[in-house]
Amino acid sequence: MKNILFAVAALAAGISFAAQNDALVSFSTQGPDKYADGTTVLDGECYALVFTPKGSDGAVFAADGSVSGGEIVIAAPVAKGGRCPKVLFQIDAAKVKTQYKNGTWGVYLLDTRSWGKEGVARVAGRAVALNAADLVAGSTVKLGAGSMLSVGVTEGAAAKTA
Repeated sequence: MKNILFAVAALAAGISFAAQNDALVSFSTQGPDKYADGTTVLDGECYALVFTPKGSDGAVFAADGSVSGGEIVIAAPVAKGGRCPKVLFQIDAAKVKTQYKNGTWGVYLLDTRSWGKEGVARVAGRAVALNAADLVAGSTVKLGAGSMLSVGVTEGAAAKTA
């Protein structure tokens, strides 16, 4: 039994050191974040971390949630209380050095609402059918391996670009 516990502990230690060079990105908004129609973002709405390579004219979202001119690295249904709470995301160091080497990072607010028969808005909770998306002001950052980057947004975000 001691040998099994030792092996598990050694494996856990090895796994934790394996990711020590990964980049960490933290982002949040102060809110209140708004949709294009001026209503406050619903709980469970999506925010996306997007990488835009150097030379691109910028990330453009399509209604189906796909992106041209950039890549969604993570899209998460994290909105709570009309804002994006602090999100911490880890990016593999090898990808930072190769795939995400030259470009910029941005946080986008997505509008995934749909309306039922009774006219009540619901969010999809994933980036599959978008009404609008827009870059959160002040969210562009550069990434480096082994670093902790934080995006501080001092004003509310808005999803207004259809």
